[in-house]
Amino acid sequence: MSKTKPVGLKIDLASLLRIRIKEFPHNKFVVSANNLGLCNRIKCLLSCMRLAERSSRTLELFWWQTKGCNCRFSDLFENKFITIDPALLAGVDLKRYVAQNDRYFVVDTWKLLVFPGELRGKDGTGLLRPGENGIDFAYGRIPLSIRNDFLAHMRRLVPIKYIRQQVEEFARKFDSRTISVNIRSWPEPDNKLRAEILFKMESVYAKLDKEKESNFFVVSDSAAVLHDLVKRYGQRVIFYPKRTQPGDRGSKCGIQDALIDLLLLSKNKVLKASAFSTYSEMAWWFGGCQAEVENIENESDIEAFCKKNTLADPTLLIPGDLLERAESDKNG
Repeated sequence: MSKTKPVGLKIDLASLLRIRIKEFPHNKFVVSANNLGLCNRIKCLLSCMRLAERSSRTLELFWWQTKGCNCRFSDLFENKFITIDPALLAGVDLKRYVAQNDRYFVVDTWKLLVFPGELRGKDGTGLLRPGENGIDFAYGRIPLSIRNDFLAHMRRLVPIKYIRQQVEEFARKFDSRTISVNIRSWPEPDNKLRAEILFKMESVYAKLDKEKESNFFVVSDSAAVLHDLVKRYGQRVIFYPKRTQPGDRGSKCGIQDALIDLLLLSKNKVLKASAFSTYSEMAWWFGGCQAEVENIENESDIEAFCKKNTLADPTLLIPGDLLERAESDKNG
């Protein structure tokens, strides 16, 4: 960042963009600016990495420290992306600056963005289920070409040494019988509908009881859930010991442990996933899209949730023609 603007000084984004353009006079930018949870941010970053490559733009990262993800990007990954200190953006409404000018595009989304035509077969038919307008939560239905493209960018993300070591050492507890299980109880106030419809321990038990010969690596946002599973399945339950408590998003240690759990979930051949959880979804992606995935919820509950919630994307902030232009740049 420019040394003329001390860290912590509040400035408007237009001024900030002028500073960046002065520093990089010939660059055009794609900016990853999601400020939700860890996996939403990773999904946004991957989308922006792909967009930047397609449109020959420079990738830049805004990584906010919030109550939902209270750590720095450098606390998790070694990658040295161009960044702007979030302290400079305090009080700035990014929605006003989605397309500040042709050189600077701010992207805030929890989705893995696809380009025009990518989800159409050669005969013009759709490749996903009716009603799906993207690849989020589609798992094995995602076309292989799109999977491979996203995976190429995912493999560029390098966790810090501490996290890599913890994952490598703890994964030795797994064997061919180990199943990964991610259970979201959705304790957050804005996830009340998901908690009421999707989270049922009897559904979890129904799925795990069938796995007579397996042991379970369990990740949950609830200490009570973990306690109940240990009580039911005993030493068949494996879990990574937390430095704080399950579901902690408010500390660096909590988010680091969440990333460790995520990477450990990716290590096994079967994943019992929470429906509509980006955490479960990213575990599958970090595993190279290889795991067999089954939702832990009943299909009837998933259908009931979908009828009441269309999974609208209020945080999708992208310039309207950016995807089309990126695809055009590639083909041109």
